[in-house]
Amino acid sequence: MPAPYLRNLMNPNFSIEQKLVLRALALGAVFFCFSTVLALAQRAAPPSNPAASVGDIAFDPATDRSSFQRCGEGQYDVPQYYQSQTAYTGGTQALRQQFVRAAMPRSTGAQNGYVTIRFLINCHGETDRFRVTQIDAAYQPARFGPALVAALLGRAKALRAWVPGKFTGPDAHHGEALDSYYYLLLKISHGRVVDVLP
Repeated sequence: MPAPYLRNLMNPNFSIEQKLVLRALALGAVFFCFSTVLALAQRAAPPSNPAASVGDIAFDPATDRSSFQRCGEGQYDVPQYYQSQTAYTGGTQALRQQFVRAAMPRSTGAQNGYVTIRFLINCHGETDRFRVTQIDAAYQPARFGPALVAALLGRAKALRAWVPGKFTGPDAHHGEALDSYYYLLLKISHGRVVDVLP
């Protein structure tokens, strides 16, 4: 025997409007039950902040210096440069002088796109954990000439004028230097570096 709800939907004496109201009520009850179960499941889950660790750069003994020390290892989630006011002395103009105006090899691979160099800056302004990604102008994975990529990475590793970020919250560490992530987005056009973003 069908449930009362189904019997009412199949009842020929009910108008279309009445059947629509019954359907809406049934859907509302299903949504309420689903959202209640979802809310209870979220409340029961252990607290975590997965967004804080997205993109963390793990130590790789094959490429990273073992002598490089994080200042806040295990004490806080490492913020991005824009969350902590990490900067390069002279700003973007100084970075452009290092990458755009300086002599660099021309790419023998992909000709147009972007090379991203992402790395960690510790509270002393020292850098390590460099990672490189390359995409073409259509934002698809690409390979620029190895000489160009090696020169860009070498130039990034040689930068020494980093101003470490600072804690900005109201806690006891306010104003203290901290570790942060930074990235250089290098625009490649016709095989040459033409801009540094952001």
